[in-house]
Amino acid sequence: MKGDKWKYARSKMAPAFATGKIRAMFPLILEVCEELKQNLQRRIDAKDCEFEAHNLCAEYTTDVVASCAFGIKSDSLRQPDNQFRKMGKELFEPGSFMRQMEIMVVFTLPKIAEILGCKFISKRVEDFFRDLISKAFAYREKHSEFKRNDFINLLMQLKKLGSVDIEESDKKEMSASINKEISEKGKIGIIICLK
Repeated sequence: MKGDKWKYARSKMAPAFATGKIRAMFPLILEVCEELKQNLQRRIDAKDCEFEAHNLCAEYTTDVVASCAFGIKSDSLRQPDNQFRKMGKELFEPGSFMRQMEIMVVFTLPKIAEILGCKFISKRVEDFFRDLISKAFAYREKHSEFKRNDFINLLMQLKKLGSVDIEESDKKEMSASINKEISEKGKIGIIICLK
């Protein structure tokens, strides 16, 4: 997505990342944090205290993203080989040489990548996450009583209302951020003109 299409999408999505919206997701993060504590306690009780901290942190992060962004429980802390975790790994760790070349072409030669149909995200991973989001939407449309302060809820609000509701404090914060960005761009413009 580029140009005006990107600017439009960004203006519609920006309120979803306001402080108040992120703060509303904090209880979801705390739930996963509690699961992490339980996971560590199970390890201590089983005298299985040797583990890869990197993997444990990645599993925790995967569960937080699954909960806050997709509205699902991936349970990577208990089942590190679940499908959501595998797809997340595939997204960030492209394995084969050909896949790495495809990603390199996307970043270094975008016009050629477009002609060749190269993508940053593989078709398999894209299909998995699109299907996940479609199912989440379908479930919530069917069960309107189901409410959750997650990103899927914000996307549904955007789809239904054409915008995301934002609190007054977030409006002020976003306005200040936009004014700062405009001010900084103005400074850059002035510096370029002076040189």
